[in-house]
Amino acid sequence: MEKLVKLHGRESENNVLSRGRNPHGEISASAAPLVELKSFCLGFQTSEGFRQVLNDIDISVREGEIVGLVGESGSGKTVTAKYLLGVVADNARVISGEARLFGQDLLTISGRERTALKQYIAYVPQDPMAALNPSFTIGGQMVDFIVWGRSEQSLSRYLRLKCSRSAVASAREHAMHLLDIVHIRDVKRVMGSYPHQLSGGMRQRVLLAIAMSGRPRLLVADEPTTALDATVQKRTVDLIQELVEREKLAGLYITHDLGVARWLCSRSYVMLNGSVVEARPTRELLDAPEHAYTRKLVAAIPRLHDNALIEHKAIAPEATPVITVRDLVRNFGSAQAVRGVDFKVARGETFALVGESGSGKTTVAQIIAGNLAPTSGSVDIDLGTTAASGRGGSARRDDRVQMVFQDPGSSLNPRQTIEDIVGLPLKLRGMRDRKERRSKVEQLLAKVSVPTHFLKRKPRSLSGGQKQRIAIARALALEPEILILDEPTSALDVSVQAVVLEFLKDLREREGLTYIVITHNLGVVRAIADRTAVMFNGKIVEMGPTDDVLSRPQSEWTRTLIEAVPSVDAEEEENRKNRPAWKA
Repeated sequence: MEKLVKLHGRESENNVLSRGRNPHGEISASAAPLVELKSFCLGFQTSEGFRQVLNDIDISVREGEIVGLVGESGSGKTVTAKYLLGVVADNARVISGEARLFGQDLLTISGRERTALKQYIAYVPQDPMAALNPSFTIGGQMVDFIVWGRSEQSLSRYLRLKCSRSAVASAREHAMHLLDIVHIRDVKRVMGSYPHQLSGGMRQRVLLAIAMSGRPRLLVADEPTTALDATVQKRTVDLIQELVEREKLAGLYITHDLGVARWLCSRSYVMLNGSVVEARPTRELLDAPEHAYTRKLVAAIPRLHDNALIEHKAIAPEATPVITVRDLVRNFGSAQAVRGVDFKVARGETFALVGESGSGKTTVAQIIAGNLAPTSGSVDIDLGTTAASGRGGSARRDDRVQMVFQDPGSSLNPRQTIEDIVGLPLKLRGMRDRKERRSKVEQLLAKVSVPTHFLKRKPRSLSGGQKQRIAIARALALEPEILILDEPTSALDVSVQAVVLEFLKDLREREGLTYIVITHNLGVVRAIADRTAVMFNGKIVEMGPTDDVLSRPQSEWTRTLIEAVPSVDAEEEENRKNRPAWKA
């Protein structure tokens, strides 16, 4: 039993992968690519016929390099990765081309051989909360994965009875070593913690540790930093690079974030509609893109040095605020999430709250929206006709303050039609007549530039940008004057982000709305926010006009956030080099 603790590197003496290996059972190092697709075409047999999704793909990844697979939703990058991982759907069919992994021909090897190859691939998914079991500790899940090559707790609890104590102890020791490798300091505490007790960056490090437990040759990372804040993203990217270099891995990094690709990937492939449209060294590709689609992607990214999409408003000191937050405090048990926050927001202003996960920005937004009660302090909403307050111990609810959540795919009911989703707030507020409600829903869809023939569609048939517009239409149903936008573009593709930001600008001007934007994306802040408050550890550490905060930051923490944002192209790098030195 003890030899099971050698992770999923364990093999029987007659392992199916013995060919092409050295006498020690490892895949022989070679200058040849560890991953190679040539003229590769793949499709799916569906009830509506055969649908080709990959067209003449040519991709290679060698040991010691990290290659980027860049593209938006539907480009084919995830299908490509799933095929290499061996988890593509059963109805997938290879049409033509070549596919080799670790020197093995994927088109001719047996199913058993294909399964054996998986042990040499480490996969890091986008959402660590979905990948980790919320009911079990990190240590328990890691030990299960190390001993059994899986984290199925119900199975392993039974099987562990047959596994010697020394094997489990050895696996636990190895798990702690892996956590140390990914720079987790308080290893014992993390081993005993549940996933929800860790930050997003910490959970991502745990997944990297689990991925490394199998002694992989290939690391596949699927958008692992999309939901992370700038500083956490930078640390995660640096860690991936360190692991690839130290362990001599090949890395395939799937992303739509061109700044991260520039940081991390020596070469990148840009995919569109199942085809590779451009493939070059990443810096060359981003500094001088040749294909029209690549140029569009590069141009769509909001940058720190770009001009704002909207003319930033100068708020007069005597202007009557519509939101006044005074000495706001919110505790969760013994933990203090918000510590004495004060700010005011004027009518028609876009006010941004910026900070890392755990900084308190979302808690402040939830209190303003009336979803949480403050422990102490107050939030006053004064829109000229009536005023509403939320004070210590009680939540304030006001239909004129609505919230748009981060992930439209999760916030829209997949079983309901668009008509039902947008019309639900109207129904709850007493509009029972279906014809009247439909007429109002059509008006709301028109406001967000969604055609009325979408009424009978369900969310799964919409793009990410369309889903976000539906979420905004639902928020507008009760005619709010204040919209709280929680990471409004973080779940969207690059080009869709630009469209949504432009739309939000037009909507604010047309409807006279006041925005509170919760984000960690400083490019988004530059694009649409008049004023910005930077939060750290539950407090506001800097606040002022957005141009001042981003160009002349006074707080060390603000400077850290700005430095952690990746440059997309040579122009942005040059702008950063030539900016005036920040004053201490």
